[in-house]
Amino acid sequence: MASGDAPKPYIVEELITEFEQRFDIDEQREEELYAQYAWEKDFDKSWEQLVDKDGVLQFVHQKDSTAITSSFEGVVPLDDCEGGIQKRGVVRNIVVMFDASDGMREVDFKPDRLHCALGALKALIQELFRQGPMTQMALITLRNKCANLVCKLGTPPSEQIELLDATIKEGAEGAPSLQNGLEMALGVLAGMAPYTTREILVIFGSTKTFDPSNILATLQKLKDEHVSVSAISIAPEMYILKHICDETGGSFAQILRDTDEVQVLRALSGIAT
Repeated sequence: MASGDAPKPYIVEELITEFEQRFDIDEQREEELYAQYAWEKDFDKSWEQLVDKDGVLQFVHQKDSTAITSSFEGVVPLDDCEGGIQKRGVVRNIVVMFDASDGMREVDFKPDRLHCALGALKALIQELFRQGPMTQMALITLRNKCANLVCKLGTPPSEQIELLDATIKEGAEGAPSLQNGLEMALGVLAGMAPYTTREILVIFGSTKTFDPSNILATLQKLKDEHVSVSAISIAPEMYILKHICDETGGSFAQILRDTDEVQVLRALSGIAT
């Protein structure tokens, strides 16, 4: 064999380099092979992607965010985070104002406005607590130009329904005072933690309200305290009620005549859930 065809001798360093390259390739193939098994993967610490900032749970992509420290330095703002998802407040504080005045005696709903709305409200209470076990609800009735606190926040749903039934047995009487109810609801929601919601749901079946003073002053308090008011009217629309809902960022729905409890419940669910 000619001397020019003789194989070139390997240097020790070249052998070591080639061996390391082959080892890295084999190791990478082995990782890909076993990656299908969950127990071969690294832990996915999804809880590190949730950042509680100013009472709002935020989703932060790890590839977009820098290291998360206890002082929240380096957290990507929600608006700047691609694909960020904002979660609703962990705890919902809801005050339900239920009209129990003379207007609820009308029989354009079956059997009447009072009991039709009552059945829908009881179903709504169970649904809200089923969807959000940490929900807190208080109930207020409006009758005889006064607001009456039926139960406070934190009352179990079964007890709420019992107390509501006992209150409604007294019947519908007198005139409602929307302002007195809103003022009482503000007192119930006062001092709630900033990471919780402050909501008022009004179930109204009257076309008038008898208030002790200018209700627009109460509206300003609601806006200052960041309380949203939503309402469902089972009577002809009352302007001031819809105006309050619009100004506080809530929702307003009106149910027409010849409607049963199912439609009222659907309207309530669309607003409150």
